[in-house]
Amino acid sequence: MRRIVFLLLMMTGSLLALPALAGEIISGISIEGSPPGGAVALEKLLGLRVGGELDPAAVRAGLQAITASGQIRWIRVEKEESPAGLQIRIRVETRPRLSRIDIEAPSFSWRLRVRSWIDLQVGEPVDAARILLITRKVETRISDSGYPDVRLSPYLDYSRQDNTAALQLVLELGEPEILQKLEVEGLPEGVSVSEVFPDFKAGKRLRRKMEMEMETRLEGKMRRRGWWDAVVTGVDRRKGKAGFDLVLHLDPGPHYSPVFEAPPGFKDNLKEVFPDPAEEDLNVSQLGNLVDRIEERLREMGRPLARVEASIEDTGEGERALRLRAEPGPEARLQEILFPGADTIPRKELLKICRLEIGDGSSRHPLTHRVLEASRMSLKEAYLHRGFHDVIVHPAELEQIGAERRGIRLLFRVEEGLRLTVSSFDISGLPSEALWALDRDGYDLDPTQGWDPDQLKSLVERWKTALADSGYPEAEIRPELRSPEASRVGITLWVDPGPYVRFGKVVIAGLSHTREKLLRRILSHAGLSEGAPYLGSTLRRAQVELYRLGLFRSVSIETIPGQEMMESRGVVVEVDEGLQRSYLLGLGWGSEEGARITLGWSHLNLLGGGHALSLETRYSSREFRYQLSLRETLLPLFETPGYLAVYRTEEHFADYDQRREGLWMEIGDRLQRPYRHWIRYEYQVVEPDAPLEILSDLERDQQQIHLSSITPVFEWDHRDDPLNPGRGYLLSTALEWAFPAFGSESEFLKLRAGYSWYHSVSAGKFSAGFRAGAIFPFNLDQDSPENLQLPLAVRFFAGGSTTHRAFARDRLGIPGETLDEQGRSTGGNAVCLLNLEYQHLIWKSIAGVVFLDGGNVWARPEDVSAAEMRWGLGLGLRMDTQAGPFRLEYARKLDRKTGEKKGEFFFSFGVAF
Repeated sequence: MRRIVFLLLMMTGSLLALPALAGEIISGISIEGSPPGGAVALEKLLGLRVGGELDPAAVRAGLQAITASGQIRWIRVEKEESPAGLQIRIRVETRPRLSRIDIEAPSFSWRLRVRSWIDLQVGEPVDAARILLITRKVETRISDSGYPDVRLSPYLDYSRQDNTAALQLVLELGEPEILQKLEVEGLPEGVSVSEVFPDFKAGKRLRRKMEMEMETRLEGKMRRRGWWDAVVTGVDRRKGKAGFDLVLHLDPGPHYSPVFEAPPGFKDNLKEVFPDPAEEDLNVSQLGNLVDRIEERLREMGRPLARVEASIEDTGEGERALRLRAEPGPEARLQEILFPGADTIPRKELLKICRLEIGDGSSRHPLTHRVLEASRMSLKEAYLHRGFHDVIVHPAELEQIGAERRGIRLLFRVEEGLRLTVSSFDISGLPSEALWALDRDGYDLDPTQGWDPDQLKSLVERWKTALADSGYPEAEIRPELRSPEASRVGITLWVDPGPYVRFGKVVIAGLSHTREKLLRRILSHAGLSEGAPYLGSTLRRAQVELYRLGLFRSVSIETIPGQEMMESRGVVVEVDEGLQRSYLLGLGWGSEEGARITLGWSHLNLLGGGHALSLETRYSSREFRYQLSLRETLLPLFETPGYLAVYRTEEHFADYDQRREGLWMEIGDRLQRPYRHWIRYEYQVVEPDAPLEILSDLERDQQQIHLSSITPVFEWDHRDDPLNPGRGYLLSTALEWAFPAFGSESEFLKLRAGYSWYHSVSAGKFSAGFRAGAIFPFNLDQDSPENLQLPLAVRFFAGGSTTHRAFARDRLGIPGETLDEQGRSTGGNAVCLLNLEYQHLIWKSIAGVVFLDGGNVWARPEDVSAAEMRWGLGLGLRMDTQAGPFRLEYARKLDRKTGEKKGEFFFSFGVAF
């Protein structure tokens, strides 16, 4: 920012004379220096054109833009009048770029560490101040590791010929600080250093992290011994003959002894819930907090009526006693919940709101202060949302009831007050461009409902967002409330849209290896281009699209300084390029294939155009495979991602060899939401040379196939989380057409469709899924079963953890049609699957699941019958992770047939459907 302000001040002199010359015709333009992007780009950025009029405002905006890019040292615009018109001279000095980075260090490992710590890349503009700051940070990091005299000296070697600079970093570690002796000053009488540091070893390098660990450890040891206020007030390092002595200065404070008073047999429980002084601060000046914490823990143990009192007593000579008196009360359970004074909201609804149930009070469902206060606030929020602004919900009261006083009555006393409702709602001053943004959702203050201030706040924020996404980023909305009659409120939103703002100059900074043309295509595709409406949604989308390239560690888009309040606002897109290449080396071993080696190379930014190319090969005694893949960020004409992969595999089995090769191409964006579509072409060949007697016994992915197909796919994805959805739905459909080409003999149409729905509730979620598919082959042989005329890999199979969990993998079907005599699936031309499940949260991320699966596989689409659907009922456990759920499930067949297993057990990862 200082650099930008300095350059703006330098430009002021060159701009002062321009306003007087506004409107004059430019007869010539000369440029001294090498501006970034070239002379033509600079003239366009400044709005200068031979034969055109001088526009001082455009020049000023262009100078602000080029300065904000950080690629120049200084720029000056000069003018000279001539009989032919105005002569413009531009002098510019571009910042040199880093040509290389050399590091001199005592060892190879130190060179690697320093290289990983510096945030500098070859090709970026040289900034001496930033380089100096980075070296100081690295010095601090090394100093904290035990080298206090470290020096990291930067040297720049400038080449005027190509305007580059080579950076040399020289690392001098100096002598390390070796810990020789540890002392503690201030230890109470009777406590020695060996007691608090029993495993101390001399001779280690004295790191800052070690010093902090020793401070924490000493304080923890002392607090566990009763000095609850113990604190290390300072640390000294004293140089000795063979190293350094570390001296910790300790202020132990008074010594505390807890005294527990509780009914017989309960003292141990009280000691169990007493906080660990080393883990939790015991601030005896706030005994109330300590009492509340212990009471809370007793309630968590199933004692909802527990009462605790605490006091501090001086016992002399720096000794203090903390006396705790506890009345744990019985292990009572909640039997009745009342809401005295609650007349408007039905009791049944209030019970749902407070989320408490009869029987609560045990350790699994404790009635803690925190739980009861959360219930009270939920009740209050419910009343506020219904228009009761003066409502008072008093703190919870617990009363013992029942013959043995083992029951609890819970009371939430309510004073409702006056209810306010909305009489009218209007919006004034709204520009027409914003009308589409919220449509009907922007007018959802229902006059029949209670007046809710939070709803109005939310509505105002939504309208401000809608205005910002319509080109009015400075819009202000002022709500006005009117009360024409008792308990009725009229609302008007007065809108001051401010100026309609468009994007000005778009400056890109930080590029070293990537072409600027690529980024401008991405930004334009996202809607960020000069003259386009200045929308908040466009800025967010542009940032996401740049991150999706996988080329940048960081992406920031900021308004050019000085243009924050202008109607045309330029932006600076600053990127930090990451690694462009990666290498893969994998070694493995398998019982069947023996040793295995995998080699790979990837370049994410080939030729600087964002082309991702990868090569991979895998070799073992059983398999030799190689694959070439290419990903295009934006295909010309289509403006959407594209993919191409070519592969070949040679496999060796005991009785035969097999060749597998092919390619696939894909056009479309699989990450687009909520609607996305793509089209895929695939050509694959699988040719085993197995003898005829074993050919039919091969797995379906090893069966002979020559296939050429094209498949368009359409999806509507409204899930909140694709990896583990909690709400929303996914609708998908795909149509595959296989046609004779390149030796392919199969010709068919394959239709697949699916719908998955998810809905979250308070303690879990409901899920439902329906999937169906049908294949229509061409040129059928009427004397052969229809499904057997298609390659095995094309047919439908079902059964398993993601289709029908009551059947083993691929074992769902109809005997004699899609199952052979041994019960093995031969696959079918039609499938139908229905899945229903309820997931109930048990503890933290672990949930129990009950599910119902139904479906079957038929030989022909016309054979599909609801009467032949097979059903299974199951139970399971599920543990959620950030990458998806782990599932442990067992399903039992509801219509088991002779010879079939009762059910199936699965352990799997990911959502079932």
